[in-house]
Amino acid sequence: MRIVRASEISEFEFCSLKWYYRVKGIKVSKEREAERTSAFERGEAMHRRMGESIVKTHRSASTLKYLILILIIILLVTLWISGIFTFLLQLL
Repeated sequence: MRIVRASEISEFEFCSLKWYYRVKGIKVSKEREAERTSAFERGEAMHRRMGESIVKTHRSASTLKYLILILIIILLVTLWISGIFTFLLQLL
């Protein structure tokens, strides 16, 4: 049974394919490694953009909730004020 070190687990978590190649002794050409690095960087950038989009959507939803709440409060206050004014006019 093979003992697995913590650094190997970290390496596997970062890139399981690279870990597998190292354990099996498979050599990867510099060109192939550059392709994988480029793909990794593109994927990382895509995930960053998706995360930013999710944050913006969440902020927009929160802003919309507050706007709706403010509009409801304005509506209720307007109805309350108009109701009181109507009642006072009827007394005169």
